[in-house]
Amino acid sequence: MMRIIAVLLILCASASLLSGQQKHAIKIDVTALVEQNLQVAYEVRLNKNSSVEISVGRFKHNDQPDWLFNGSQANYYLQGKIDTFNLYNKVDRSSGWYNIVSQRLASVPENFALDSYQAQVGWRFNYTKRRSKWRFFLQPGILVERLRYFTITSERALELKNTSLYYIGEVPFQRKVESSLAAYSEKRIMYQKKDWLTGISYSMGLVRRFGKHLFLEGRVQGGAAISAEPYQSPKPPLKSRAFWIQPVLLVGWGF
Repeated sequence: MMRIIAVLLILCASASLLSGQQKHAIKIDVTALVEQNLQVAYEVRLNKNSSVEISVGRFKHNDQPDWLFNGSQANYYLQGKIDTFNLYNKVDRSSGWYNIVSQRLASVPENFALDSYQAQVGWRFNYTKRRSKWRFFLQPGILVERLRYFTITSERALELKNTSLYYIGEVPFQRKVESSLAAYSEKRIMYQKKDWLTGISYSMGLVRRFGKHLFLEGRVQGGAAISAEPYQSPKPPLKSRAFWIQPVLLVGWGF
């Protein structure tokens, strides 16, 4: 996918250079850089009032922890509990469930996003006054994303439970003690997935030029998914959701 986008960028740049009239711009997403991600964009001006923008980016959502791998994990543990009853046969003291052999697996989310590659094509409508350093634009577009994540399913089963009773103290102050043991088995299945997602996007913003080449671009962009969300819990990364909105700052160089 990234190779195809790179070829398209080269073709667009070559066509505009041959015409001798169209202008170009290369942009870097500063907002993505702050979050230690990378997104770059290429814009080619078709005429005074319209242009096409192609952007590609890689976004890292989480580091892969040691416990997460493509496969399954089995676990067995034994717990105990001691309840002491008062003279009215109500629990007076309880130890609560405590681990005797091993322990339960730590709680993990149902899905865990790692990274995504995104490509976006937009048609830009420019509105500017003559000799003004400011330019307003509207930009509808199409977004394609490949999201890499793990889906995790966990099962727990009670294999054995045993309860025994004994008494402490002398009559009439004798108390009942209930001792319980419970053995559990757990199975966790972790499966890596790579989903292709599509959606529509819409941006509006302002461009401020500084000299002949350098400019800053601030925009508010949002989108709606065409494909279904990859999962519901927890919330997927921003642009993988059914609806999203995001402020963005870019720095660019026109030529």
